[in-house]
Amino acid sequence: MDLWLDHCLENGDSTLSSNVVSKNSDIIVQKGHRYIEMFSAFMDNTRNYMSDLDAVLKQNNVTEVYAAGIATTHCVRWTVQDAVFLGYQANIIMDASAGIWGTPTSYANESEAIIDFQRQGIGVVNTADLLAMSCVAAPQDTSSASMNALSFLFAVLSLASLR
Repeated sequence: MDLWLDHCLENGDSTLSSNVVSKNSDIIVQKGHRYIEMFSAFMDNTRNYMSDLDAVLKQNNVTEVYAAGIATTHCVRWTVQDAVFLGYQANIIMDASAGIWGTPTSYANESEAIIDFQRQGIGVVNTADLLAMSCVAAPQDTSSASMNALSFLFAVLSLASLR
């Protein structure tokens, strides 16, 4: 297990960037707890405690997720692995993620990570791939539109943990 300094503190650096546009209809799911080790946005490292993310996504019929953030090797990795475990089609946005390579529980480098993600059925994309995608017309229900955005952004925002 890698040990980390406190980060994403509720009273520290866990706020959304002022550049992120948020709406009242957005749903924010809290990841983690002061006493629970939780790399994944879905569940703790022992898969005993779950955040509300899976329930929220399933309630809104989300079947595919795109994840990015810090760190590719840990939180993003565990999130996409748990997404696959829970039955989602999972994708990692590599050029929007940063890895901490070479630790005892991570990958040696990005190439090794990509090979392993693909072996697990996790899609590996870059932001240019996403920008080239065509979007389905937004539904009239704004909560569904927010969920479409959430399925894309849930890990980009890193869902602050309480430490």
